[in-house]
Amino acid sequence: MLKKIILLSMILFVALPAYPMGSPAQAPEDERNAPYDSPFERAGVTTIRAHIIADKDVKIGSYVSPEGSIGTIEPYPAIRSEEFNDQIKRSEELYDEGKYEEAAKLMEPAYADEPDNRFVLENYARALYRFDRKKSFIVYQQLLDVINSGMASYPEKVDYVIDYWFLESYWKIATLYLDSNRYQSAKIEMLKVYYSGIMRDTETLDQLYSYLTEAYYNTFDYRSARFWYYMTMENNPNNTYVQQFRDKIFD
Repeated sequence: MLKKIILLSMILFVALPAYPMGSPAQAPEDERNAPYDSPFERAGVTTIRAHIIADKDVKIGSYVSPEGSIGTIEPYPAIRSEEFNDQIKRSEELYDEGKYEEAAKLMEPAYADEPDNRFVLENYARALYRFDRKKSFIVYQQLLDVINSGMASYPEKVDYVIDYWFLESYWKIATLYLDSNRYQSAKIEMLKVYYSGIMRDTETLDQLYSYLTEAYYNTFDYRSARFWYYMTMENNPNNTYVQQFRDKIFD
């Protein structure tokens, strides 16, 4: 069930659609039009989109498709840490150079002094992800806790937040949840990426749809797994990863 968007200082309150746009054409009619189960779409659930500058045509009462654009991502603040701003920037440079351990080491003092700073947590977890996934997982979970703790400050009940500053973090922690067989948690983080409307290049979608197929398969929701299987094969007909789930979900 779609609900209206409420604009509050660059924050969009929006219910997400039960019938995604762009369902695969090769699926049987009943599968193509069937909704998949999503925690975001259940009755009474409210999701916000944070740090997105809405397009002019996105107004109160508008509806948003996960396949459509609602605006552009708000720029990062110029100062992301009063004490460690330069270290954050340098850590990002080291990461881009492939010097992941150096990037992580540079963030250790900031992590110790500012454990609630979202930008510190993200940059530290991002670097750790490349060589120490166990520790990265812990830091990413701390980042999610900090992001989600802000929901209490909104004027109405909020169940989920999609913060556009941290889409990459949602994606990376989703893969860590998959690695640890926490499939329900993985679904939530991957669906945040899907509903964002960002990160929609073919290669990313190939992984996203494949992993959603896997997550729904491993939570025994085979109808939803079939939907994501079809989405995967439409996006990349040569995908072999999802074939391991085919027999069971079509049984």
